Amino acid sequence: MSLTSLDFARDFARSSLPTKATFSTGMRNAESDLLINGPINGGGEVFKRNERFDETMSEDADERPPVIKLQNETKDRSLGSLAHILGPLVGFLAPVLIYATYNGDDEFLKSHLREATNASLTFLIAAIIHSFLFVILIGCLTFPAHWLMYIIWAINANSALNAGQEYNYPLTIRFIS
Repeated sequence: MSLTSLDFARDFARSSLPTKATFSTGMRNAESDLLINGPINGGGEVFKRNERFDETMSEDADERPPVIKLQNETKDRSLGSLAHILGPLVGFLAPVLIYATYNGDDEFLKSHLREATNASLTFLIAAIIHSFLFVILIGCLTFPAHWLMYIIWAINANSALNAGQEYNYPLTIRFIS
């Protein structure tokens, strides 16, 4: 029998205080009954174990799957982080090379590498346009603003990658789909 968190909270509020203390090891031999000495509950009252509370907690603990982070997954995520961060710093070559050499089967990472590559190629085209605009002196204003936006977008993309979310760079031409 599994209780939802709302049912558990309601039942817990109806009952008295938790009836046992479990130390950090969580083992049965580390449990002890609580003895409250003081003005609360008339003082010196010993609470008995609440068996329903024990059963509910043990059932919920059995249903939770273990959390295992694979070393390969973090290594692949660092490749994605490199592609996002090196794009604005080194130029279009780093994300393109990382995307071309990645041969894994993780679709989530491939989509992030594709986005980083598309953004770096779009920024390359924008840099060429900015270089022509330098002739009429407006490029000295537009290029730093665009580069700063690219850095902010790369940081946002890296945060989304680490959070496990998809990210699409704004104002990006989709060369690779």
